[in-house]
Amino acid sequence: MSKISQRFKTAIGGFLRWTTNVKPEKMGSSWFMPITGETSTFKSIENLKAYLEIPELSTIVNLKAKAHGNIRLSVLNRETMQPAKNYQNNIKIIRDPNWFQTFSELWRQSSIFREIDGNEYFYLDYPYGFSPLSSKALYTLPGWMMKCHTPDKRPFFMQSAPNIIYEFKWGRDKYVLPKENIIHLNDNRIEIETNNWVTGQSWMTFNAAPINNIREAYQARGFMIENRGAMGILANVGKDVAGVAPLGEDEKRDLREQLAQYGRRRKEVPWIITGLPLEWKQISIDNPANLGLFEEVKEDRITLCHAAGVPPELLPGENGATYENQKWAERRLYENTIIPEDLERIEALNSALDTASRGWIIVGSYEHLNVFQENRKERGDAIARLMNGLKIALDSGAISAIEIQQELAKFGIVAPTK
Repeated sequence: MSKISQRFKTAIGGFLRWTTNVKPEKMGSSWFMPITGETSTFKSIENLKAYLEIPELSTIVNLKAKAHGNIRLSVLNRETMQPAKNYQNNIKIIRDPNWFQTFSELWRQSSIFREIDGNEYFYLDYPYGFSPLSSKALYTLPGWMMKCHTPDKRPFFMQSAPNIIYEFKWGRDKYVLPKENIIHLNDNRIEIETNNWVTGQSWMTFNAAPINNIREAYQARGFMIENRGAMGILANVGKDVAGVAPLGEDEKRDLREQLAQYGRRRKEVPWIITGLPLEWKQISIDNPANLGLFEEVKEDRITLCHAAGVPPELLPGENGATYENQKWAERRLYENTIIPEDLERIEALNSALDTASRGWIIVGSYEHLNVFQENRKERGDAIARLMNGLKIALDSGAISAIEIQQELAKFGIVAPTK
């Protein structure tokens, strides 16, 4: 076991070990959030293998993860939407989630786990009987090390408070995790089974064809490079009165020796001269491009981009990609994919921490990114026009100060009147 694995096992062992002895029947409500099926460990491992071996796939997944990592979380007053004060030390876990990760690292890694496995597991570290607000750490757990099942055999729609059992596999050990400490998010739920309708399936599972096509293309190109085999045939075209005159054994041996030696010495001429009437016939494809392998990889890469919600223009080396369309592609990535996915995560955090019963709420923002700076300028121009129009209306007596405040509240400039 590596040092980092040993340190990680030691760190989590303390707060996981008690669960093997303490098994309360009910500890409150679960933070399981069924967003949209069932995936086996085998499929997760296959997806992980594809992620590790196919650069086109890992590039897409990592691009999304880096985009997710750019989020900035903050805690705002629920009424004014201004930075809140005195709210449990600013919620430590969104500033310093655990002993070995920054929040951006945690967010990126959790995104990768979900892309590969179709499930996302956050573990809130707080003692039994305490509130989630007392959490000292937040971890993300890989789905292929988790097992989820429900002992109740009734259909899921007949269970109002299902007993979902979460097990974390660490080597040969298994740790039962209290479901109240788990925030479970998942993707597509298609292959529902009687004992597992809890877990989701990765989009990779539904795109096995393009993933395998890319793998096969790489294998074909590698095989051609490593094992070219016979490139062609030197055929005798000389004839005598009896027809084609075959080469003698001595003549064939002499040609083989000359061809075998060619290219091994510097300044060697690239020709072999013989008095025999010979003709070269190509029998192999010496250029992988002639097989259409590069085009196949490109088409499958675009298919995977669409499945993952990533504009193809953002991938390195994409033909026809300009600065302008890359800029708008990046904006589409955030607006159509990254922000909706992160809103789901933030909703889950707010639910787990029960912010609905408090005066503050966790929110996320990407407005600090350059891609959204034009939005801020447009907003500033719109507010300036609004302020000018409201001033004219106020001076003419068309509206009151209260009505101005109400209009400004729509833009989040001032607190709304009660």
